[in-house]
Amino acid sequence: MSIHVTPTRLADVKSLRDCIDVVARDAHFLASPEAPPEEALVSDLQSCAEKGSIHLVAKDAQRVVGWAQIERGKGTSVAHRGDLGMGVLPDYRGRGIARQLLEQCISIANGLGIHRVELEARSDNRRALELYRSMGFAVEAIVKGAMKIDGVYHDAFRMCLIIVPPSTRTHDAATRGTRLAC
Repeated sequence: MSIHVTPTRLADVKSLRDCIDVVARDAHFLASPEAPPEEALVSDLQSCAEKGSIHLVAKDAQRVVGWAQIERGKGTSVAHRGDLGMGVLPDYRGRGIARQLLEQCISIANGLGIHRVELEARSDNRRALELYRSMGFAVEAIVKGAMKIDGVYHDAFRMCLIIVPPSTRTHDAATRGTRLAC
C-alpha cells in the first residue's frame, strides 16, 4: 500500500465526497451524518484556496482514503487561528495516515501564519483524542451536549495546539491573574 498525501484538487471531489460520506456514517463523530453534495465541496475548496486555508487528501492510487483541513479564522484578528477537521476510512485506520495528514497540515499552517490550530472532538472518540494528544494538542474546555445523535447528547473536548508561541507581550486574562470559567 502506497498512500500519498497531496493538496486536494477539484478532480478529487467525487472520491473525497465518497470518503467523507463513509466516515460520517461510520461512527457519527462528524458534525453531519452524511457528506455534503459535490457542489458544496467544490465551493468549499475554492473558498479554502481564496482564504489561505489548507485542504489535503490521502490517496491510495486515485481513491481518497482520508482528508484533513484547517480553515483559517475569518477576520484579521483571528486569521492566525485555524479550525481542524479530518477523517480516515475505517479500513485504512491504524496505519499512520491520520498522523501523516495532521503533520503535513500543521507544517503548511505554520508556513501560512496559522499558529493556533483548534478542534472539537467527541469525548468518546478515543482514537482521535489519542492522536491529537500525541501531537501536542491540549484540552481547553469540555463542551457539554456538543452533539446530539439519535436523541442522545454527547460531550466534546475543545482542543488547541499552539504551533509558534505567541509574542511575549500578551493582553489576555491569564497574564493579569484573572480566572476564566467556561
